[in-house]
Amino acid sequence: MAYFELSNICNAKCIFCPYPQIYKQKDLGYMSDDIFYKSIETAYALGYKKINFTPTTGELFLHKKWSEYVQYVLSDARSESVYFYSNAILLDEETVNKIALLSNPEKISAIFFSVGGVDRDSYELMYGVDKFETVCKNINLLCEKLLEINSNIKVNCELRIPSNIQPDIEQISKRLNIVDYKNFHLDYIDRYDDIGGTVKSENLKLLKQRDKTTPCYRLNDIRFDIHGDIWACGCVVTEQINNDELRLGGFESSQVDIQASKERLLENWNLGKTPSVCLGCRLYKGI
Repeated sequence: MAYFELSNICNAKCIFCPYPQIYKQKDLGYMSDDIFYKSIETAYALGYKKINFTPTTGELFLHKKWSEYVQYVLSDARSESVYFYSNAILLDEETVNKIALLSNPEKISAIFFSVGGVDRDSYELMYGVDKFETVCKNINLLCEKLLEINSNIKVNCELRIPSNIQPDIEQISKRLNIVDYKNFHLDYIDRYDDIGGTVKSENLKLLKQRDKTTPCYRLNDIRFDIHGDIWACGCVVTEQINNDELRLGGFESSQVDIQASKERLLENWNLGKTPSVCLGCRLYKGI
């Protein structure tokens, strides 16, 4: 899968994300037309047909041209599927209408939303902003609109709550989907990666570490950041400051050079030279 980071700016400060710790050290901004259209061609040339518009530590809907770029990929015969992820804070009526107007929606495998808490206080604890009611309202707006136009787009919400709260999944699901949109689904995320120790909170339970004997399957993914740099893995571990171990190339890198960098990365892992950012990752899954 190819990931496109249209924005590395976020409108939340989640305790399970490194963004609050690293954003002041980042060169913040948005992907330009030039970088996007060059990067999507590079992705296709490398054989990627599944396109993901989920930023690692940013919010997609902050980019004013997000729907234009998504539509471009949906309309391209070379793409197989598209999906994207948001915190739903900006999922207002205008954004919902843009989603409803996307053509070739059958290519959208799902739209994911990160939602949190069981009330205003627990949401703010997890996301660092007071937007619980806004998010609930917005997701209902989307479900209502998709039901109205008889859409089959999947809406997947991932629930994140403090570790000391046991959620009533059915009640939360009903609150987010009052109209009972048939393609709505709610998952409960109760374990997290600490991003090599960057994320620290007593309110989170961590995933267990795994033996990393073979290269991680996520290294088969590729990420294009807002500056045109190209990275192996679409995971947030590539966001660690001053670490470019997973960088495969830049805006002007050739297809041959990018592929060679990827093969070298996998070869080094098999030789016991696992990248340091991967050693601490709890999301590992072997090839």
